[in-house]
Amino acid sequence: MSPQTHMFLLLTNLNNEKKNFRPCLITNCTYKDVTFHSIMELAYQKCYKKNILEIYPYFEVEKQICHLHYCKIVEPNHENLQYK
Repeated sequence: MSPQTHMFLLLTNLNNEKKNFRPCLITNCTYKDVTFHSIMELAYQKCYKKNILEIYPYFEVEKQICHLHYCKIVEPNHENLQYK
């Protein structure tokens, strides 16, 4: 094991967080240097209610999607919400 790999594993264990990396679930995703989200049950339910699963039938809970696709698909109207 290389010293860099060893250090990465140590830091990952210290953070004790699940890290999300490539690939994006969306076919032919071309976004680079972005963060990733796991599709959780709530996001899946939002997609189901908005009939998004008809467009992306391969969406599954625990699969990964890049942040930009997440914003476009799961939360497309987030910026339009009116908070009172």
